[in-house]
Amino acid sequence: MIQTNVVYHDNSENLDYYIDEIFASNQYYNNVPCLLIKHIMENYNRSKFVCSTYYKNRILQFFIKNHPINKFKISGILISYKWKWIRNQDHLIFKIDDNSNFNLIDSINCKISKNSLKSFRLDQLIGINVVIIGTLNLQFNEIDVISMELNHSLIDTINFWKLATINRTNLDQFPWSIDENHNRESILHNLRNDLITQNDMSFTINSFIPIGKNLRSKFISLLITLNLVEISTSQLYRSVQPWDPAQFILILEKLIALKLIQFNNILLLQPLFDLNTYCNTKIRTIINLKCNLLTIDINFIKNNLNLDKSMSHLTIIEIFKINLKLIMKDSPIKKWWIDLKDENLSLIHLEFI
Repeated sequence: MIQTNVVYHDNSENLDYYIDEIFASNQYYNNVPCLLIKHIMENYNRSKFVCSTYYKNRILQFFIKNHPINKFKISGILISYKWKWIRNQDHLIFKIDDNSNFNLIDSINCKISKNSLKSFRLDQLIGINVVIIGTLNLQFNEIDVISMELNHSLIDTINFWKLATINRTNLDQFPWSIDENHNRESILHNLRNDLITQNDMSFTINSFIPIGKNLRSKFISLLITLNLVEISTSQLYRSVQPWDPAQFILILEKLIALKLIQFNNILLLQPLFDLNTYCNTKIRTIINLKCNLLTIDINFIKNNLNLDKSMSHLTIIEIFKINLKLIMKDSPIKKWWIDLKDENLSLIHLEFI
């Protein structure tokens, strides 16, 4: 007997809502589409209705029409915020204006932990232009921010609006449709095969580019913004479910090479946070002293911060580069460059305005 993939058919809009096991086959679910806040607000209440009525509250999923949206990207200016103590840590609750939502008072809140704002000046948040990747939390009526970056480029803003406008049209006018000639098992089988056998990437929008050689920088920048969670010693050796050997191998190898994994199931971020704080303080001190040259002694830094001796010098250099790019935006630095002498010594040259 062939089981249908449809949970509910909406006659008023002629839409099929599918079982959540096959959400991953939707083109938007595993991507991060650019969205306008107005577009999110227009589909917020309907998503709650769909989850409660069609899915009987088994899931809390954001939908645009019948497209399940997992993560999405928004961009705009931070216009208001407050601090709130949640689960033993401070969180920033804020609103952003992307010029699409006519009612800013009723616009949805965004939430991010204070630990994820290490690259921001907390006394200068109002008016900054940010790009956010997040998920919609239907239970608490807010956007849970996964990452937030400053946006200083008008071109990037224009490109974002182009993509968001295209996505608005495509999501609203072209519902998700699955060929019912294929049963549930067939679709799930194909999804599992895709996870194991797919070795390449394809991009449906020309403006998307692979990060390629910038993978290290992108990855470290993301790790710096993650929450630091303390765990007990007993948890270090807790058994975990084995991963499919065809999945995550590359990323694990990268983490091990960076010396960020010391136990099988623990991602050790404290050394990265300590290194980031050290680099930021060092650069700001040199700028305040108006020095044109900063020496990076890799062995000294490893000893001073108790870093793993085999940590790559490129990881340390990358943290310096990330902080230089951030600090340069509100400093008298005109330009900078790094002179790599050898694996133990590098020089940062600063040119002031």
